[in-house]
Amino acid sequence: MRQGRFFLMIILAIAIIGVPTGTFCDQFPSGIVVENGVKRFGPAWLTQQNGVYLLYVEGTDYEMAFQHAVLLKKESQNGEAPYLSSFFRKQIEHSIIGGIPVLVDLAEWFLHTLYFDPIACGIPASGKQALIGLANGTGIPYDTLKRAMVFSDSGQTIQGKIFTDLKVYPDLAGFADFGCTSFVAAGPATSNQHMLHGRNFDYTGAGWFDPYPTVVFCKPKSGQRYVMFTTAGMHTAGITGLNESGIAAGFHTAITTDVKPQGTPIFSLGDKIVREARTLDQAIAILRNHPPACGFIMVVSSAHEQKAALVEISHQHLSVFPMQNFTVGVANSYQTAELKKDEVCETWSNALNSFARTRRMNELLKGNFGSIDPQKGAEFLGDHFDVYTGLERATGDVIAQMHNVSSVLIDSTAMNFWIAVGPAPVCNTRYVGFNFYDGFSGPIFPPLPVLHGTWENDPRLEGYHFFIAADREFTENSNTAKALEYLDSAMAIAPDEPMYAHLAGLLLIMTNQPGPASAMFSKTLALPLTFHKQSLSHLWQARCYDLMGKRNQALAEYQKVLVISPLNPKIKTAAEKGLTVPFKASQAKTISINFMSSDSYGF
Repeated sequence: MRQGRFFLMIILAIAIIGVPTGTFCDQFPSGIVVENGVKRFGPAWLTQQNGVYLLYVEGTDYEMAFQHAVLLKKESQNGEAPYLSSFFRKQIEHSIIGGIPVLVDLAEWFLHTLYFDPIACGIPASGKQALIGLANGTGIPYDTLKRAMVFSDSGQTIQGKIFTDLKVYPDLAGFADFGCTSFVAAGPATSNQHMLHGRNFDYTGAGWFDPYPTVVFCKPKSGQRYVMFTTAGMHTAGITGLNESGIAAGFHTAITTDVKPQGTPIFSLGDKIVREARTLDQAIAILRNHPPACGFIMVVSSAHEQKAALVEISHQHLSVFPMQNFTVGVANSYQTAELKKDEVCETWSNALNSFARTRRMNELLKGNFGSIDPQKGAEFLGDHFDVYTGLERATGDVIAQMHNVSSVLIDSTAMNFWIAVGPAPVCNTRYVGFNFYDGFSGPIFPPLPVLHGTWENDPRLEGYHFFIAADREFTENSNTAKALEYLDSAMAIAPDEPMYAHLAGLLLIMTNQPGPASAMFSKTLALPLTFHKQSLSHLWQARCYDLMGKRNQALAEYQKVLVISPLNPKIKTAAEKGLTVPFKASQAKTISINFMSSDSYGF
């Protein structure tokens, strides 16, 4: 989202105004009792088991959210909602206007006024009551919580508006920074004929969401009981949820130009499905009757019906892709022609990544047909096989993405579920299991077998964590030197991972170190790469040579890009330009880097 042209538009469009700020309130209600490791507040209780926060709430929407807030106040204040509320401001501060505070205020006001707040008007009355309860219980300002609840909708609506020029040929999907990969397997596909629903929630907030894995058992004043799989302070079943009718649901992002800053936010839509739907058709009807602001794929399964579907939605369109041969796997690519026509691509690396994850998940489902069980489901969610290179690798075009902050495996026939516990990517950790009904009978949970992620004990996982730390230092703190230190540590553990070297090369060229950057791109090109990644590395290698005054070597690298005939026409155009005009150091300073895809937004 760090697009210079976008923020220049803000400067030209709006006059300077003030922006109000909010702080935490320290008011805390009395009445909390702690006994035998259980924290109680009225009818609600909170316990922690094997790293998972298990919370029971009941009553009205306000009361349930207030109970959540009171019992998880500190965790909520240190968690996802406050982080999301400041995310876009940090992105603006790291953009070309970041050194001018008044323009940062202007840009933030612009985003709130044109996107966040209009979309938040679509939060239903029940959701607004819940937000008031959260605000009153945690002391977090209402507006902070409200904007966190429409974070995904707002970001994707902005992308749909500003990336219209990046439309690509049909079947090449758009893809957000968020990710997500899911599967459903039923009947003869599984080892015991049960319905299994696996879900990776890949989202902004690694380090804020994943420290507080929370299961909320909700008994509303009216309606069916349900469970939220969430984090402290995010009181919604719209992330991932399961109800007593055996309906499970979770959403995936999909970038489309069919957007408008009005509609029902996706967290509210998912929450409504989990609270109200008793059949798959009822879930689809809810989505049809409440269009969102932008594009999503809702994965819905129904245990009693042994049915599941991908419900693909945008502001004006809805199309259903049913489960086929008792399985379905999906990442962030629309599957139906109606929705594909408006898809856009933020970067080609991201689009190809989505294709790879969808393809790999369906390969796993097909290859294990008839024997899929919860443990295999956990392994699917933590898979590290790259279908393009045929290699197992830490990151890149694999299911286990760096921003994976929540992973859930649901056996909705037995009403058992497992939630991953550990740092992002959580799909690589252990999964702790519970039963739906146990949460409504008291804070005692008979143990279920622990499930294990594919790389739970793999030493390469430490390198992946260094890579994630590098992303955080660069993206959030603008600390390029520290990011490079972390990348060096990652490469020491996994020298065969090309993304680590490629990102180091981009950071080095950005900081006017073309010699060391060239060494990194040489290292990258010596490793297995897709043609797309080869073209990227040759392009940046050529630019390093230009900055080093080695024009003949630069020309040879630009020619290599053209020989590959890159999928992305902008890479081809950049290489053709490089043949006539040498790359300059001033251009290197403006590189906009996307860690998750090891790519940049412009060339």
